[in-house]
Amino acid sequence: MGAALPDKLRYAFTPSGGYKEGTLYSLVPNDNVGNFEVERTGVATRVNKDGLIEVVAENVPRLDYSDGGCPKLLTEVQSENLIPYSEDFSQSYWNKTNSIITTQDNFYVLSDDNSGSVNPSSLDLFNFNLPIGGTYNYSLLVKYNGTDSISIQNASFGSPSQCSFDIKNGVADILYGDASANIEKYPNGFYRVSISFSTTTDLDGAIRLYLGDGSSSNNITLDGSHSVIIANTQLEQQPQATSYIPTNGSPQQRGADSVTNAGDSSTFNSESGVLFFDGSSVNNGDFGNLSISDGSPANDILIYTSNGNYNFVANYDGVSSSLQSLNLGDNIKIPTRIGLAYGNGSMFVYVNGVKYDTASFDAWNQGTLNTLDYGIGAGMNGLKGKTKSIQHWDYLTDEEMESLTGYQSYADMTSQFNFNTL
Repeated sequence: MGAALPDKLRYAFTPSGGYKEGTLYSLVPNDNVGNFEVERTGVATRVNKDGLIEVVAENVPRLDYSDGGCPKLLTEVQSENLIPYSEDFSQSYWNKTNSIITTQDNFYVLSDDNSGSVNPSSLDLFNFNLPIGGTYNYSLLVKYNGTDSISIQNASFGSPSQCSFDIKNGVADILYGDASANIEKYPNGFYRVSISFSTTTDLDGAIRLYLGDGSSSNNITLDGSHSVIIANTQLEQQPQATSYIPTNGSPQQRGADSVTNAGDSSTFNSESGVLFFDGSSVNNGDFGNLSISDGSPANDILIYTSNGNYNFVANYDGVSSSLQSLNLGDNIKIPTRIGLAYGNGSMFVYVNGVKYDTASFDAWNQGTLNTLDYGIGAGMNGLKGKTKSIQHWDYLTDEEMESLTGYQSYADMTSQFNFNTL
């Protein structure tokens, strides 16, 4: 790759470029033409650079540090925390069996009540009735405080399940039932643990949090030593956990993130170019799109996700051309570098430095493509996940595409070519 590559860069966005309420600033161009418009209703949170969950106002972009390193732009579907008291475990809403709640360093501590010897299945924090039948995810933050493991049980009558979580070593396990378990370490020493499951009827049982891994039927002695720190619990009708939505007395909703309307007809090369994405997505079954278009689905170049797949499509006057889908499953949550190119009679895609597929395609007349969106036009679903960088380039050779998509970070690219990100 030659030093001329930066001269081909037409558009560049990275979350470190700055933001304000309703706006994400582009690095290139830097005259406000390339800025994204941001909208979102309801309470929303992010993990800040100190590893703490932080509430942000409506329409404020969420720069998330939960993966460590530089921030990523967090974009999500609409969701609702169905638990009315997500932070105050002292409320009578929370039922305790052979357990007590105390406070420590502004957090709640769940401990056994020092009352004798019981079966582990009789030592829990709470239970609450589930709402309508469907697919749910239950999550909470938990930190070691003397007890190595906890377990979470979906005690529904039709389809019970239980998962255990080793909170010293960060390991999740499915004990029984049709469920999935996830454990994610936060920078401040907490783990976010979650269990996804389905119920079949209204008010179908309860969720229970047990001290211990749930694998033993032998009685345990309640001597006050069984203890964990807990925070920020959430139940949502989603196939996997989304960012935390705080509540204080009633369920709360968070609207979907809308990120749209970057650039104009002079920003993008309609005759030949490359749409580059560096980030991760979610495997939740929904379609999510990142596109450069004329403001409609009739003329666009797009990367979209569905059921763990990245899909690559171009539409010319409503006629669609597509490349082979990249099936990653849950690995779609791992950062991926994608370059989708068009021009010179073809379209092709590079993924993490490797050419993946090619097809014939006649590109648009210059000036056709004028808008970069998470989504295609009004009302379409935008790409959901964590974005590290989006770029648009004039046409690149195979060697240049290999180098562009093969970089491990946006900082590596800007450093090598001495590109000032201002």
